Amino acid sequence: MKHLIIISLLLLAGSVLANTPPEVTNAVAVQRPQTTTIDVTFDVYDVDGDHVDVSLWYSTDAGISWDFQCVSVSGDEGPGVVPASGLTVTWDAGIDFPDIASNEISIRVFADDGTGNESR
Repeated sequence: MKHLIIISLLLLAGSVLANTPPEVTNAVAVQRPQTTTIDVTFDVYDVDGDHVDVSLWYSTDAGISWDFQCVSVSGDEGPGVVPASGLTVTWDAGIDFPDIASNEISIRVFADDGTGNESR
């Protein structure tokens, strides 16, 4: 019986250690005309089938650094997002970044599967 328990624990530990980060693909951001609202569509795939925590971040230096999280968001964001195609997050950039008037702004979608693996 002791051997069975040890083997089970080793199998469980191996499955946690072998977790693969989720993948974010096909991300497209489109600003609605005459507004500061930005719609971001994207796909998330996780080979392990984990739900993911999705967050949007923006850069004011054309993607050199990602220091600012988009806070005024709605849609397929936050914890518990089921990986799928055609996910959408809407960001009201005017609330988070009121003086938005730059061609240097970039948006990135992050997906974290909760095991220390994060896709950007």
